[in-house]
Amino acid sequence: MKKPKDPVQRSKRSVIKDKIDPREFQNLNLIFCCEQCSHFDGPNEFCTIGYDASKHLKRVQMHDYYLSGRMAQCRFGEVD
Repeated sequence: MKKPKDPVQRSKRSVIKDKIDPREFQNLNLIFCCEQCSHFDGPNEFCTIGYDASKHLKRVQMHDYYLSGRMAQCRFGEVD
């Protein structure tokens, strides 16, 4: 038996990507990926506080930046 469709359309929120100035990216030491955060378990590619790390990994961030000039900034990043 099929479930009836939900009459209320729920929108799935996407990750907000901020525009990054190329000069700032090149000249400043920006913190932009999970690998730079103290809450990241590198061997398992896992955020220890429960965030989805898949969109903030360095390889994903650099790919997005080269395509659009934007990156998904983690609002909770803590750097050692």
